[in-house]
Amino acid sequence: MSYVVFTDIDDTVIQTERKCSASDNLYPGAVNREGKVISYYTEQQHKLLSLFYAGVLIPVTGRNYAALCRTKLVFKHEIIINHGALVLNHNHTLDEAWYQQISPALSTWQVQLAEWARDVQLIIAEHKLPLRVKVIEDFNISCYVSIKVENKQNKIEDFISQLAPVVNAVNSHQETLVHINGSNMALLPPYASKANAVTFLKQKYQAIDSHTLFVGAGDSLSDLGFMKACDYLLVPKCSQISDSAFDE
Repeated sequence: MSYVVFTDIDDTVIQTERKCSASDNLYPGAVNREGKVISYYTEQQHKLLSLFYAGVLIPVTGRNYAALCRTKLVFKHEIIINHGALVLNHNHTLDEAWYQQISPALSTWQVQLAEWARDVQLIIAEHKLPLRVKVIEDFNISCYVSIKVENKQNKIEDFISQLAPVVNAVNSHQETLVHINGSNMALLPPYASKANAVTFLKQKYQAIDSHTLFVGAGDSLSDLGFMKACDYLLVPKCSQISDSAFDE
């Protein structure tokens, strides 16, 4: 292969309609569980995806497998899902070598993720917050804790003060992470790491061809970890990364 592209999905190659320009020529990018189109990609993103497809395209996403399958994108190689917790082979079965790498930590963190979810649920009930919390499981593995805002008026940052006890508990552990994006918060165990998952697959492709070119594409500051593992970084003009880089 000549090049491998590791790309984030949402707000990098697809986004909701309200984030698109009225002049954009839009293509369906993803649907919800009912089959309604909820995300799109533009003509420019269509051309970019064509370049990606000419190489090896590997998604690096917070989506679980079912949610990734609801996109209109085609993935013929490995995929990285659940914020990096899981790596799947080209046939979309769990990569055995990756599973062996993370398996020693699973039993301990399964208990911890369930405890964090219970603590968040108690906070939601006590303060009557418009949030829902769930431990995201995929391929029978507890991947992370998801906290979502249930209305369109608030963002997750509006409830940081109430969630502080759990956020502080997560941050007290080494290599855990609190990921915040719009109306969502994810409490990530150490094995949910996009950077580690990308490095794992990068080593695999380097073993095949040491001259492989690696490109990392993403929009948010939390994507920089896996992008910096690549040779080149690709960033949308309108993104958290570009806003931070060119903030004057």
